Amino acid sequence: MTLDLLKRSEKGAPLNATEHDANFTSIENAANAFVSINGHIETVANKTYVLILKAPTAQTINSLTTDCASGSCTAAVQIDGVNVTGLSALAVNTTETETNATAANTVAVGTTVAIVITGNSTCLDFWFTLKMTP
Repeated sequence: MTLDLLKRSEKGAPLNATEHDANFTSIENAANAFVSINGHIETVANKTYVLILKAPTAQTINSLTTDCASGSCTAAVQIDGVNVTGLSALAVNTTETETNATAANTVAVGTTVAIVITGNSTCLDFWFTLKMTP
C-alpha cells in the first residue's frame, strides 16, 4: 500500500486486481480516544488480509463497519488466528453495516490482526473501518 494507491482510489481511479489500500486514523483526546483502520479492496479474494502484523500497543477492537459496491462475501476479524466474538461470519453486501465486537477482542502487544474473507461472490470495492480503543 502506498499513498499513491490511496490518492488514486479516492479520485475514482481503478486499482488493479492485486492492489488494495488501507489507512490509519488515530484520534486521541481525554473524552473519546480511538484508533481506526480504514481500508478498501477493489477486487476481493477468499484470503486473509493482515491489517496489523505486530501490534505496537494494546488495543480493544470495538466494531467493524463494512460495505461494498456489488456482490457479497463473508468477513471475520481475527486476532492471532482466533475469531473476535461478534465479528465472525459477517455478511458483507451493498448495505453499510456496523457490527460490535462482544468478546475475545483484546489486541495484545505483538499480536496480528486480520480480516478473513470467505464465500466471495464477485464482491467488488469492499470498504471497511475497524474501530479500536487504546
